[in-house]
Amino acid sequence: MKIKLLIIIGFVLNTSLMTAQPNDFMVGLYQLTNGTTGVGTAFTASNFNETDVFISVGNTPNERVFTIQLLPEFNGATVSVVLDLSNNEIAVPLLDTNLQCTTAPNIFYDEASAGNNSLWSITSGDNNFTINYTENTMAACGIPTAQATFNLIKVNVPAGQTVIPDDNFEQELIALGYDTVLDNLLDSANVSAVNTLDISNKGISDLTGLEAFVALDTLRANDNSIATFNSQLVNNARFVNLGNNSITTVDMSSTNSITYASFIFNFSLQNIDISGATNLEFLDAIGGTFSSINTNNNPPV
Repeated sequence: MKIKLLIIIGFVLNTSLMTAQPNDFMVGLYQLTNGTTGVGTAFTASNFNETDVFISVGNTPNERVFTIQLLPEFNGATVSVVLDLSNNEIAVPLLDTNLQCTTAPNIFYDEASAGNNSLWSITSGDNNFTINYTENTMAACGIPTAQATFNLIKVNVPAGQTVIPDDNFEQELIALGYDTVLDNLLDSANVSAVNTLDISNKGISDLTGLEAFVALDTLRANDNSIATFNSQLVNNARFVNLGNNSITTVDMSSTNSITYASFIFNFSLQNIDISGATNLEFLDAIGGTFSSINTNNNPPV
C-alpha cells in the first residue's frame, strides 16, 4: 500500500509541474496587433486597439492581466483582459464591446471554440504569442460567429526606464514635465524624488508605472477609470485618494505605509484586503457593494 501511495503522489506532483509557469512568465510590455478577424475588417475597424500593453500577474498565479480598448474606431469599451493560463492554454474571457449593430445584444469576444485555445510552454518561451478567440455578433451584423486571433510580441524595456502603458497617464506626466515623448516609457530618474502626485480626472485606467515614484507620499488619482489598486505600486505613500473610479478590487495586503485611504464612490468595489496595512488609520469606501473585506491586523479600522 505504501508503494502504491507514493506512485499516486508522484503522479499528482508531476502533473502540477506540467502546468506551472514562473512568476514572470508572460509579464512585461507587449506590442498588440490584430491577426485574423471578421467583425473588425468588415467595418474597416480593429477588434483590438493596436498599441503597447503591459501584462501583469492577476489575482491568481495562472492569470495575466492587461487593459485594452475594443473596436477603437467606434469608441468601444475599454476592458481589463484576464488571460487564464491554466492547463497550458491561454483562454480569453468574455469581453463586451458595449457596441451593437442593431438593437440586438452587444458584440462580444470570448475564448476560442472547444479545443482551439492557444497553447503555451516554458520551452517555447514568452516572446510572442498568437491568441485564438471567438468573435460573436449575435448575428446582428450580418456576420456569423467566427474564430479570430490577435498577436502579442514582447518589447524589451531599456535599463533605467519604467513602462507606462496607459497613454492618458503618460500624457499627464508629460504635462507635469516628468516625461517628454508619448512612447509608453518613462525615465525613472525623472520621478524618483517626487513627493506628491495629483493625476485626478485625467481619464486614466491603469496606474502601472507608478512604482517608479519611490519617494511618493501623497497620491491623488480620484475621478478616473481605474479598475484595480495594488498598494505595491506605492510602497512608501501615506495618503491615497482613489475615489470615484471603477475599482473592483483593492489589495493592500503587502504595504504598511498607508495611513489614509479613500475609495469613496467606487460603486463596483467588491473586495478589499487591508491585512498588510498595519498603520492604516482611516479608510473610506462608501458606495461599494462588498463580497469580501479582510481587516486582519488592523485594530484601528
